[in-house]
Amino acid sequence: RRRLAIARALAVEPRVLLLDEPLANIDPTARKTLRLELAKLHRDLAVTTIHATRNAADALALSDRLAVTGGGRVLQVGDPDELYHRPSSRAVAEALGPANFVPVGVVEVRDLGVVVETEGGHRVPVAGIGAFHEGSRGLLVLRPETLSLVEAAMARGPGIPGRVALRVFEGARHLYEIEVGGREPVRVEVPSSGVIPIFRLGDGVRVEVSSDTVVLIPETAR
Repeated sequence: RRRLAIARALAVEPRVLLLDEPLANIDPTARKTLRLELAKLHRDLAVTTIHATRNAADALALSDRLAVTGGGRVLQVGDPDELYHRPSSRAVAEALGPANFVPVGVVEVRDLGVVVETEGGHRVPVAGIGAFHEGSRGLLVLRPETLSLVEAAMARGPGIPGRVALRVFEGARHLYEIEVGGREPVRVEVPSSGVIPIFRLGDGVRVEVSSDTVVLIPETAR
């Protein structure tokens, strides 16, 4: 039925196509298949398409340019990759997928970034920041798939120590929740490749953070 509706809309060769939640209420497997079909249609027909959706995966997969809205206004506009990895606010980050938000303060300003300190006293470098000064308050935005886990005793790089509070196996990946002494646990996604060690509940670990993938937003940018 969805395919037929889209085919009818395309039959008149529109200059602009408006799609309002075309993949809503479809089971996840079929949704992925139809998402690929829509992407191929857009590629082959080159029809300008305005796609309205509340689903982050649909928005990221089917857009060349993406606008995130909230509260009746546009919050951020840009390339999907840019908005996902460099959100300007917590609302934008949350709209596009799972993220951890860690309150921090800026303790050092460098030529190519800043160093921030968590409420637990752990320091993390952040690259490419120009609008912050020493003493600024902010939120670290940490996407779960950009983080890694190592045994606490083996830790070498910048990161946040904690303990495994939860592990869920999802076939292609393990989802962890790490208690770090803050307000909320930090979620980490790790591929289940068989090469990366599996941690158990209560294990002491370190959440390793790359300065190139972490984002710092102002504390007021909600």
